[in-house]
Amino acid sequence: MAPNCKGPASATAEPQPSLSAVILHRSSPNMSSLTTSLSKHKLAIDKYIPSVARDTRRQRTIPGGSQNTRHQPAMAHDWTTPSAPSPSALLAVTSVFTVTSILSVTLRFYARRLARLDLLADDWLALAALLFTLVYNGTLLAGTSRDVIANYTQPTAQTEVQAKKYQLALQIIEILALGLIKLSFLTLWKRVFSTHPIHRLCTILIAAVTLWVVAFILATILQCGSHVPSIWLSEAANDSNTCASTNRGTLLTLYTITDLITNILITIIPIPVIAGLKMWIGRKIGTIGLYIVGIYVTAISIARTYFTIVVSYNNEEESRSSFMHNLSLLALWAMVEVNVGILAACITVVKKGVRKVFADKREKKFHMLSGAAFKGDHDGVANEGGTRFLDGSGERDGTM
Repeated sequence: MAPNCKGPASATAEPQPSLSAVILHRSSPNMSSLTTSLSKHKLAIDKYIPSVARDTRRQRTIPGGSQNTRHQPAMAHDWTTPSAPSPSALLAVTSVFTVTSILSVTLRFYARRLARLDLLADDWLALAALLFTLVYNGTLLAGTSRDVIANYTQPTAQTEVQAKKYQLALQIIEILALGLIKLSFLTLWKRVFSTHPIHRLCTILIAAVTLWVVAFILATILQCGSHVPSIWLSEAANDSNTCASTNRGTLLTLYTITDLITNILITIIPIPVIAGLKMWIGRKIGTIGLYIVGIYVTAISIARTYFTIVVSYNNEEESRSSFMHNLSLLALWAMVEVNVGILAACITVVKKGVRKVFADKREKKFHMLSGAAFKGDHDGVANEGGTRFLDGSGERDGTM
């Protein structure tokens, strides 16, 4: 038998490295450390990419372990969201404004009665606006007292659904209230400036505000199409419910901007008319100040527009707590604008009514003093020539 030439050692011999591997190893003695470094960088990149994807999808963790994804707004910014009001502050401010709104409309009607003036369209529109304002304030008070609005301590899915229902109701009531306030202003300007060409602009704005109210009410109700309940469904129960979260920011922004534009127009309408009158400059400034009370509503509308944009397009991670925060903040500013609008719409009429009452009293006092002077020292003797005087109603007396 021929002997085995390989022997037992050759059976377990390791394969020899190739010539290229030997050359590469000798030319790069630190190749192993370089490979380790590249592996570490690859792991870091693999960890970073999913985090970026999560930020882009606006993924949030819902209490209870379930996760849900909200779409990021088209124009997100890293703005600091203002602090939300506490429940006690929201209740207190709403209660105070409720009283002031009732008093302002009551004084408006009382001033018209004292001045013996008929109630016209602007007065009845102010009364209708007051009714919707009271409904808004009552809804906000009810939601806050029931711990639905301004609930920042771990709100549940049921609380979120109830809060979204309150939000929808408040938005619709607010649109109606603000629309009636604007119409009250415009009908007043149209009546006061009936002989000026600007009354045509008032007519156009009345039609535009009416369409504005109808359009935004329909847009609010149909923001999720014909499936209205999707507006208030909890996103934990319906992962596909993205219409409300994506459309609400755009809708609120358009609403507040157009609201601001109409407030500015209502404020500046009386200025060119009064500026063209021939009167003393001090009296002209006082008259302009009497008629541009809408500037208060405009200032609040500017602040509200800013807060709405910040809340709608903030880049912060969304959660139930942040939703409650945004709801309470925007509801507070909407309540302030509506109630200040009622107050501003009534101030001009109340001042004019009070001025007329005091003017009538001064006229009566003047005629009484004039009559006593004409009588002289002889009681019961009439003035010669049959002098006639005006009474407070503007009608002439008989001969004294």
